Amino acid sequence: MSDPVDPSTPIQKWPVLVLDFETLDCEDTIARDVSRHGCRVRARNMRALGKPVGVRLIGIDTIIRGRICELLSQEVIVAFEEADQAKLSSKPRTHRKVSIKAQILAGPETGAIDCRIVAASHSGCQLQGEGLDGLPDTITLKISGLAVPVAGRVLWRAEKAAGVQMMWQFPAGDVFMVDRITPPSLLEKMKTAGPDRPPGTNPFAVRRPR
Repeated sequence: MSDPVDPSTPIQKWPVLVLDFETLDCEDTIARDVSRHGCRVRARNMRALGKPVGVRLIGIDTIIRGRICELLSQEVIVAFEEADQAKLSSKPRTHRKVSIKAQILAGPETGAIDCRIVAASHSGCQLQGEGLDGLPDTITLKISGLAVPVAGRVLWRAEKAAGVQMMWQFPAGDVFMVDRITPPSLLEKMKTAGPDRPPGTNPFAVRRPR
């Protein structure tokens, strides 16, 4: 077990999962210089300046909201920012067409319902599947590629479709307190990755089927 992080000293390397809030696309990668203010992320696909993203650092079960503030040759700099679910939900919604496998958990007496996310925005998504008109008001979504389940509020429902407001689990408090987290070392994480996972990838992320 490593020592708790000194908040004044950035962490050099940390496996992370980066989420694009606008498309729900996920990328597992490595972050450097992680501090309470932000981090550097080696990004292949998420390279739009100003893009809102979520960063899941291994060691916490919440997603830290941030924004890409600078583009480097192979990395982007993400600045962490205060996340307010109410403010996020009140922003104008621009839905983008996507096609992502997901499962709906509607309650202990109901099995997982397979569905597909066909449209997404920073605050919600549209689901497509069978029997969605019977969904309760609150559900849990297991999104392919995202290891952390997301709570959702059903806004409307039809026989084969439903609209869901995403209730993202952002860290409590106004500032991300990196000094409260004890991260695993990179070497320990690579040992848990297994022989079939390429080096440098995140064993806590879920691979998204193509």
